[in-house]
Amino acid sequence: MPSSRFQLFSRNVPPPFQSLAEAAHALAKDPDILRRAVGLNLIYDHRVSDQRATHFLTYLQGKLGSTSLTADDLFNQIREYRKVLVATRPTETFDQYPASECNFVRKEREMAHVCNVSRKVAHISRSSAIYPGVGRAMGALGMGKRAYAEEEVNITLESRVKRPGRVPELVRALLHLFAEYQKDSPWHPVWVACWKQFESSTLADRPSSWLEAVGIPSEPNPSWLMLLRYPSSICLRVYRPTQFEAGIFHYHFPSSPYTELDDGGCAMQLFDASSYNDILLSEFVHPEVSFNLSHWEAAGSQFQRADKGSYESLMSYRGRHHALMCLKQGSERVLDWMPSATVLDE
Repeated sequence: MPSSRFQLFSRNVPPPFQSLAEAAHALAKDPDILRRAVGLNLIYDHRVSDQRATHFLTYLQGKLGSTSLTADDLFNQIREYRKVLVATRPTETFDQYPASECNFVRKEREMAHVCNVSRKVAHISRSSAIYPGVGRAMGALGMGKRAYAEEEVNITLESRVKRPGRVPELVRALLHLFAEYQKDSPWHPVWVACWKQFESSTLADRPSSWLEAVGIPSEPNPSWLMLLRYPSSICLRVYRPTQFEAGIFHYHFPSSPYTELDDGGCAMQLFDASSYNDILLSEFVHPEVSFNLSHWEAAGSQFQRADKGSYESLMSYRGRHHALMCLKQGSERVLDWMPSATVLDE
């Protein structure tokens, strides 16, 4: 296998990682393309350090014991590991220092974060009866202490946005809600892009492009989105992400070994062929921070609704992204690392 020297999940790994490698290779051959993408990403993700893999393996052994690891086990436990550890204990996972030194980004830059307000408020509402601060902040939005579906959140946001000149007030109330929830239960790591690249890749009047530029499809149901722009200096540390941070999110794509560390990862664009550009947009991840109104204003005071998008097969996007990497970083080098983005080359 040409790329074996790059990957911890390749076949040529020492014990105790062999069971992980075997399960990852089985997953990378799965007939389900969504599961296959996760398996391929694990095999070609050179950013997973020995320490991080050991942490995951220890987690697996605690959950499954010493039984042999199957593709299903690996897929399910990647999902659970992200949910119960990565999402709530960054200092024990991707923000573990100095174990995450290989992914720690030092270069200062301006960040762009696309916040799916509809989804986040619906998620937070499930805890409104538990955390008093969250309940009060929900009340300030005109919502009760109960769980809301995203469609119900959209109705509330729609009515507030229609009030002339009241959007800044709404954004301030939302940011307060997020800060109150963060005190008790961090939602998940914050995924961000480089602002300059993001601005060059998106259209201000097409909110779905904000998501598509960073590798997230616009959902079947409308979603209200908020753009935030801020310096990376407000974060304690910033990292390039791995599949562990993405969990089983199949639109993630690992950066090649030839991507500079300070350039982070490389988000896979989900634009259609006619809109596709030749920008390898940098992506990063960091623990949650408190945002304020100035971060929203710096991004152009953008609070808009993204409607349903139309998308091609996942593998078509993977192939296109792989070709762009070859163009930007050299075909020979990239192909030596990842011969194919759609099938496992053994």
